[in-house]
Amino acid sequence: MRPEKEFAVTACKELEEKLSMYGFKTLSKGLLFKRKLNRDIIQEIAFQITSHFDIIVHISVTSEIVKQWNKDNFEDESGIMVTKQLGYLTPFQNWKTWNIMKSEIAKKQFKEEFLYQIEEYILPFFEKFNNINLLIEELIENNGSWTNYDKKVQVLPIETVLSYKTVEDGQRLLNNFLKGNVTYLKQIRKHKLHEMIEFNFTYSEFFGAIEFKKASKKGLTLNEIS
Repeated sequence: MRPEKEFAVTACKELEEKLSMYGFKTLSKGLLFKRKLNRDIIQEIAFQITSHFDIIVHISVTSEIVKQWNKDNFEDESGIMVTKQLGYLTPFQNWKTWNIMKSEIAKKQFKEEFLYQIEEYILPFFEKFNNINLLIEELIENNGSWTNYDKKVQVLPIETVLSYKTVEDGQRLLNNFLKGNVTYLKQIRKHKLHEMIEFNFTYSEFFGAIEFKKASKKGLTLNEIS
């Protein structure tokens, strides 16, 4: 292992004690931290070391209920509710990296910044999943945005809403999402997804098309926005 990479890996591992205080268990040689919120929800914080020795932090939330819904309806094993790079959980909405090389000062700054961000942004976001009904209502009202910081939602979180709630709730989400993302409505009409009866779920005509196909397959109307 290159010294720069080893230094970055060590910096991430040194966060283990603090993360364990929040209930996270260490996996993947200290670069993946996981906790089970309840019998349904699993939350993860993953550290990625790039070929340029940058540290990138990713967060994800998976659900057994979403996984089962996908499996039952689409022969899909995915249980992912949301996955984000840490920078997009913050008001800055940017791709955040740390390149600490072999600097003790830079390592100290990385750890301080990460610990601030986990307390300020990651944990409050994770805590939302304690009340799934409230979270889903917020998703619907916020046009599919997981946080108030999202400037542009890229993927319709239809699986989450339909796994836990009704088709009517899913339609509300879809309508709000398309009102706030007219580009997707144009793509739906361009590829005539709103006219299709059968869908190919292994092929995506545009980014996020699979979610629209799942919505339509479960009875939602894709073309309600004027």
